[in-house]
Amino acid sequence: YKFSPDLLVSHNGSSGNLEYIFGASAKQGEHIEHRLDKDYTPAGDFFAQSGRKTDNVFKTLKFNSNLTYNMDNGDEFRLNGQFEPAIYDKYEPRFTEDLNQPEQLQYWKEDQKSQKWEIGGDYTSKIGSLGVWKTLFIANRDRIDKQSTYDNVFDSGNIPIFRNDQYRVKQEKIIRSSLNLNITNKQILEVGVEAAFNKFSKKFTQESFADNAFTLSSNDDVAVNEKRYEFFANHTYNISSKMVLQSSLVAEFSKISSVTVPLIGANIERSKNFKFLKPRVDLRYDLTGNDQIRATVERKVSQLDFQNFVAKYDISLDKVRLGNTGIVPEKSWNYNLTYEHRLPNDAGSIQAEFFYRDIS
Repeated sequence: YKFSPDLLVSHNGSSGNLEYIFGASAKQGEHIEHRLDKDYTPAGDFFAQSGRKTDNVFKTLKFNSNLTYNMDNGDEFRLNGQFEPAIYDKYEPRFTEDLNQPEQLQYWKEDQKSQKWEIGGDYTSKIGSLGVWKTLFIANRDRIDKQSTYDNVFDSGNIPIFRNDQYRVKQEKIIRSSLNLNITNKQILEVGVEAAFNKFSKKFTQESFADNAFTLSSNDDVAVNEKRYEFFANHTYNISSKMVLQSSLVAEFSKISSVTVPLIGANIERSKNFKFLKPRVDLRYDLTGNDQIRATVERKVSQLDFQNFVAKYDISLDKVRLGNTGIVPEKSWNYNLTYEHRLPNDAGSIQAEFFYRDIS
């Protein structure tokens, strides 16, 4: 990594019931990697080698702010935002050389521009002796525009082999509201609902060069919409000074719709509805002041990464990895039993964990 300083400027203060923080940062970095691969037969005879010298340069700006307003009645409102533009460039000369064959030179180049922004906030209100009501929201957008070229290098100049173009936009909107209730002096219950609206669109194209012209050889254009709703309840029960029982139940309902524009043929449309119940029970028991037993049973459901819906180019293998809009979330039941012993004087801990996971 080449030496490059980072710059960070921030200011915070208050005025009456208002507290504020403003910040800006600039970062520039350069990462250089030299790689040489030598190939041998199982008998140990050398037959080929290849190498690359990669120079990665990135520049990032980040602006952020946070406002907090404390009302006279004890309520609190917070608002925050962030804006982050960035540039990334990659330069990579390569060579390949087979045994008793002349060296072949190639040149890989990438140019990428990205832009992220996010706005979020929350409102907290105390409801007398009952508990606390809290609502939060998030809205963000993440855009990447990347072009890459792969050329053969000759004394007379560079001749393209192919070029890739990727344009991707992710958008997310979330609102979550919950109520914390003090049922008794030993029990706390949180109930609430969350709604999330996600949009993802990405276009990947690859053009091959032949007869002094580029021809489109691969095209994957996918747009995805997700609507997800969650109803949740979390319960904490302090059974005694040595035993705590925590349990939760989440009901998730979602719909994912996708439209794929192929290189040839009609558009491909898919739509799926998902319903999941995600219970969790966690019991903790203190045998002594230094010994604790924990038992947990939980069902987990992963969130889909929409990047896998669209084709992408794997630089390390020099191949296109196709997208798949038919994937579904991973589901698992997790059972854990843990014993932990804390050493005297906070010198560390010894832990033994037994677990069983059933994954589909």
